[in-house]
Amino acid sequence: MEDWGITGYELQEVAHKGPSSGKVPCYLLVPIETLPAWSSKMPRIYFVTEEHCHDCGIQGRITGPFHYDKTDLNNHANDVYFSNEYISNRRWAYRATVISKRFRDLLIENKITRDVRDMHSTKYGSRDWLFDPVIIVE
Repeated sequence: MEDWGITGYELQEVAHKGPSSGKVPCYLLVPIETLPAWSSKMPRIYFVTEEHCHDCGIQGRITGPFHYDKTDLNNHANDVYFSNEYISNRRWAYRATVISKRFRDLLIENKITRDVRDMHSTKYGSRDWLFDPVIIVE
């Protein structure tokens, strides 16, 4: 990633559990900056049968793909970011990692991952990165 000039991240070494434990160092990709808030034009779907969490407001909400206003991104030129908002997988709340198209293309070209855009795809393997789209609103 350093050779590619990827910006906006730091690596944190983590302990790997598995067959190759201790043989190869493993790292967590941690964004160091946060994107601006989602566009007001981003569709949000709420379930009327579930109450919203009073602390985070995300329970019972479907979001995505993320929409960002183009003007809000003018001063954001890194390749790796956290989303400003928290999302939920119904077990925990987290901020999504958002990467640039340039970084995504390099990961695919260098065969680090395949171009996987659907978690239910037969192409999606344990070493692949799942790429959700991001919409830039003019």
